[in-house]
Amino acid sequence: MQGQAQGDSGHQTGGRVSDSPAGVEKARQAKQLLKNGDWAGASAIYRQLTQEFPRDGELRRHFMLNAFRRGDYEEVVQQSLDLADMALAEGNSGAAFERYAEILRLPELVAGEKGQEAGERVSQIVEPLKADIYFSYGDHYLAEQ
Repeated sequence: MQGQAQGDSGHQTGGRVSDSPAGVEKARQAKQLLKNGDWAGASAIYRQLTQEFPRDGELRRHFMLNAFRRGDYEEVVQQSLDLADMALAEGNSGAAFERYAEILRLPELVAGEKGQEAGERVSQIVEPLKADIYFSYGDHYLAEQ
């Protein structure tokens, strides 16, 4: 594939996991670890895959969904930020701002599903990011003017 680097294991990186036999095998390993209840092991593989395939949005959404299911909200926020950055890099500010809005709503969503204490924990993760998110909105608005 054009414009892709070779990873340490010799397979191409930058595309999609589904296009790489080694990537597919790692994804299978992560899925098995999830079935066995080993989120730490599965998330380590997912993180490695996101390094090897940084532009694979499907991988990141899958990782984010599994992180949400397991209460790993730091990872949910990180993957959401990465997806927003990808969208901005592709010139899709609408998708980026949708992701930012999801991050800002995350504490409320978690509180509704998991209780107030969990929502407050997520608020502590999101609060320091609010200024940067609002600046991104403002920068985009000014660039459009």
